Amino acid sequence: IKLEDAWNRAMEVPQAEDGGPGVGGGGGSGSEESDGEPERKRRNLGRRPRVVLRSKVLLSPGRKVPSNVLAALKRKKAELIRPPAIVADYSSARLRLEFGDAFEMTVNLAPLMVTMRALQQKEGNDGVQGGNNIEEEGPSGPSEFRTTIVDGGLPSWTPSTVNLSHRSTPLSVLGVNGRSGTVGHLVASKLEYASSHATRVLRQCFADVAGKAYANPNASDFEVEISETTALLRFLQIARSTYC
Repeated sequence: IKLEDAWNRAMEVPQAEDGGPGVGGGGGSGSEESDGEPERKRRNLGRRPRVVLRSKVLLSPGRKVPSNVLAALKRKKAELIRPPAIVADYSSARLRLEFGDAFEMTVNLAPLMVTMRALQQKEGNDGVQGGNNIEEEGPSGPSEFRTTIVDGGLPSWTPSTVNLSHRSTPLSVLGVNGRSGTVGHLVASKLEYASSHATRVLRQCFADVAGKAYANPNASDFEVEISETTALLRFLQIARSTYC
């Protein structure tokens, strides 16, 4: 996996088996539908939220993560990042996925947003990966003082230029190879492009899979959590299959 794979293989919502977009597309074949059937499907689809901006129950502040969800996340090689204890009651957890030594993906659920950033290059032959550790000093991440005191333990925005400077190997974008000072800003914009695609897929997964539970006023938190977990796992599967 290379860094340019992040935007060259930008994530897309897969087509459903009936030909409609996503899981709840409702775009089936006309030969199999009776008169009035497409209209009924459109009415049912209209009850579901077309855009979902945040999860309601899953990984919400103060809620314990079910053991089966932790096991499923581990199988997808997704690291669960819990908020510090000082903000655990009003800050939700988030997920982090690494794709080789090239880039990482951070998945936030409140709001539903994905950021893709370059990983820090390995130094020498020691095989130690730097990454964006929030406890690490230096340009790859804020210090512990910044994270705990200044940011109050809340997630902070990581610029798309992180880990692009001082790279020993040239960067490649749009068929052009160059050092970070030459093409770094283009790579950063491409990472933002890939992040926006991934965010769209995440929100579409929640709208398609969890939309029915959101539209049901009698749905319990347990039912909503199950549907949101299914939506999240669907997104993680798409991410892993896209960047394999």
